[in-house]
Amino acid sequence: MSIQQFFSEDYFTARDKFRAACQIHGTSVQTFAHPELDGAGVALSTEVAWFGPSNASRLLVLVSGVHGVEALPGSACQTGLAASGSLCDLPADTAVLMVHVINCWGAVHLRRNTEGNVDLCRNFMDFSKPLPTRPDYEEIHAAVNCPERLGPLRDAASGEIESFVRRKGMDGYIQALMGGQYQHTDGFSFGGTEPVWAHRALVAILAEYGQQARKVCVVEYHTGLGPWAYGMAVTMHTEADCARAKHWFGPWIVAPNQREKDRLGDAYRVHGHSTEGYLRALSGAETTAIVLEYGTYPPQESLPAMLDDHWLTVHGDENTAVGQAIKQRMLRLHYPQDPDWRQAVWDRSKQVVGQALRGLTSTS
Repeated sequence: MSIQQFFSEDYFTARDKFRAACQIHGTSVQTFAHPELDGAGVALSTEVAWFGPSNASRLLVLVSGVHGVEALPGSACQTGLAASGSLCDLPADTAVLMVHVINCWGAVHLRRNTEGNVDLCRNFMDFSKPLPTRPDYEEIHAAVNCPERLGPLRDAASGEIESFVRRKGMDGYIQALMGGQYQHTDGFSFGGTEPVWAHRALVAILAEYGQQARKVCVVEYHTGLGPWAYGMAVTMHTEADCARAKHWFGPWIVAPNQREKDRLGDAYRVHGHSTEGYLRALSGAETTAIVLEYGTYPPQESLPAMLDDHWLTVHGDENTAVGQAIKQRMLRLHYPQDPDWRQAVWDRSKQVVGQALRGLTSTS
């Protein structure tokens, strides 16, 4: 069996492959329909599949597509696991829940964000409380939102950003861009002002499938950070939860909120991370959540593409030749076509799934 067959080049093909893979071993798939259609009127949806005993107290949750344009590698890992039959022989009292492409809108439109320009991985706030402000982002918002892609206004905006980088450093610039902000609906890394559809759907899925669990591990598939083709494990946990994640996945796991500056690497601290949502939704369980970040290209290449895509969303038209070129660049920077990269994605996923299952069945 070649793992390459489980990788797809678009969301709809990936969805069909996932559904078919689940059927091979008689696993039923539940569909959560998104309220919007794609441009051709085709329905969008998130698929959910359960493997193992329905009353299992130990649960591994595999989530793909939190950032839509990053969905396809995680989808391939889920599809390959379902098709291979490796989940038919799980440890006792253990189940696996797959949430396939939770941000299906973003996957179709090749955006990190959901509809409404919301970064789902910044949307898991307690919106009943005052939302944080981001003075560092405020300094660059106007430049980031320049209405010109090329021209004198863009040149001036680029000069403002270069000045910010000189003062704050590249790390400070990335933190300002990526940390999450809640004041500008047309801004970069906008976290929203209320839970978006994908947020609500994920909470509903966990409420339906996860409430019997007492020990949970969540693995979220992402791309774009870390060394080429390596799945860098990241946890937003602190203290005892962080120690448990290190015990399960290795002491080299990156923990931005633990303030281990020497281990921060390419990761950054954020507001409203999905980990916060998992901890609230699974409050009756001991929950260990990690992000599996597969490295692609350095920020010097990926950030300009993301800013171009932001410009396209706020000021451009994705149905133009320029728009389509920007979209395809976003896809390839987050989903390389290199078969060796894809093989490495699969191999690392198998390793991490094995670590998660051993952690769930351990006494520590």
